[in-house]
Amino acid sequence: MLKDIKDETQRSDHEDYGMHITVLMSHGATYGAYGMLYGTDLKLVKLLDVFDLLSSDNFKHMAGKPKVVILLACREEK
Repeated sequence: MLKDIKDETQRSDHEDYGMHITVLMSHGATYGAYGMLYGTDLKLVKLLDVFDLLSSDNFKHMAGKPKVVILLACREEK
């Protein structure tokens, strides 16, 4: 999942757009305040790592532009 998001943030055609929307739907797990998601490989991904990839420091073509993350995930019950 992180590789796919990173690949998306490297695309130069994002300079032409005024905003970016990311939609993530998965099973989740509790981890701190933000949680984690399961990727298609069943590996857990920290949401903080996703948010970091979408930050202006790492998503340079969208720096200063709105970025929306829509998240649909459960949290594992213990």
